[in-house]
Amino acid sequence: MWLRGLDAAVRGNLTQTVYEGGHIMERVPSELAKLKVDAAKFYDPTLQSDGVR
Repeated sequence: MWLRGLDAAVRGNLTQTVYEGGHIMERVPSELAKLKVDAAKFYDPTLQSDGVR
């Protein structure tokens, strides 16, 4: 896995998710829904702290 070569302090800030369907996951509606949830978890804290949401 590509994360192994990174410094431990940086590695703790990263996650990797594999979606069914690979790079065309939009063809698998359940996976697209998972991506939407994951993207919201990623963006919402920043948007909230900046007063956007």
